[in-house]
Amino acid sequence: MITIRTARWIDRKFGKPLCRILSVISRFRKKTCPLPNEIRRIVIIKMWGMGSVILGSSAIRNMRLNCPEAHITLITLKQNQSLYAPGPWINQLMYFDLNSLPKAIRSLYQIMSFLRAQPPDIVFDFEFASRFTAMLSFWSYRSFLVGFNPSGSAKNIFDITIPYSETRHISKIFMDSLKAVKFTIHTDELIPCVAEDGEKSKVDAFLKTRGINRFIVFNPNTSSMAPERQWPLERFAELAKRWFAVEPECVIIVIGGTEDIQRVETLCAMVSSARMISACGHFTIAGTSYMLSKAIALVTNDSGPMHLATLSNTPTVGLFGPETPALYGPVGVNQSALSSNEYCSPCISIYNDKKIVCYRQCACMQNISVSQVYETLNSYFSKNPSLEIPRSES
Repeated sequence: MITIRTARWIDRKFGKPLCRILSVISRFRKKTCPLPNEIRRIVIIKMWGMGSVILGSSAIRNMRLNCPEAHITLITLKQNQSLYAPGPWINQLMYFDLNSLPKAIRSLYQIMSFLRAQPPDIVFDFEFASRFTAMLSFWSYRSFLVGFNPSGSAKNIFDITIPYSETRHISKIFMDSLKAVKFTIHTDELIPCVAEDGEKSKVDAFLKTRGINRFIVFNPNTSSMAPERQWPLERFAELAKRWFAVEPECVIIVIGGTEDIQRVETLCAMVSSARMISACGHFTIAGTSYMLSKAIALVTNDSGPMHLATLSNTPTVGLFGPETPALYGPVGVNQSALSSNEYCSPCISIYNDKKIVCYRQCACMQNISVSQVYETLNSYFSKNPSLEIPRSES
């Protein structure tokens, strides 16, 4: 499998010089297809970050509302395939498959063939610092291209370059792409992630066979791109014990992918309670979204499940350190982003290719206290009578 870290290294190492060459070509390229009055085919490219794909879905919804008859295609990573299915908002999904080198080559060939054989009227490149997606956009040379270029590598490739700001939320930046082509913004509502009946039944059976009725969800994981975003397992364990002490009927379900099994098992062993249950590797993205819709709350590192919870307005505490919630904070009701506001945070930026060199042992995550998280979580219930109210500590 080609890891995202490896893919981004390749993008950085070889993408920069290639993009510079294409930028020179673009400077002298004669535009054969300006933005048409009637847009019939739209392509959105958004590869990295499940959370970013979710946050970009409100922009896709607005594309459909502006162009109700257009054929809309989303190009994303294979690992995001259960997030969305063809439906009223997206007609077609194409996947770049990093599971092996042959699959990556095959899927790239299919995408490139599609862009040439069925050139869209407009391409929205929703990656902020990917040279690879800028080159894909360039390949669709008969299309009107809208994208970002904060690193300067993709100069001249896009017909409209969208300004990027690290103090403006990602969902708003995506909307700026639409405003640039005179689309009207009708809504900020995200596209839901809908689980199929079989996946729902699988989640329901998981809960029923274990006698689980009332539960919160922990997500102690992050992608391998930035493990520095992880709140210490000891803090998750302490929070679980504190919650169990006042909530004798509540269960905690710990989620994650197959790559997170060891970390989740370690956490469950630290708590050593029959009410601490691992669902790691059990469900697809859509299945996890359905489970989150049934949970009374989620405590999570800055990662994709935090944004899945937004789709069902599940009360959420998102833990931030190296990344800034100004860009990626949760946007739902009863959802908060906690940060220790260290002087060195945020240190993840597209300007440093999201590489972290930390000399303070991730103090930004270490200094988020269990009490902060517990009190924030408990405040959702005390302020909202419609939610089930947990007992307060004596």
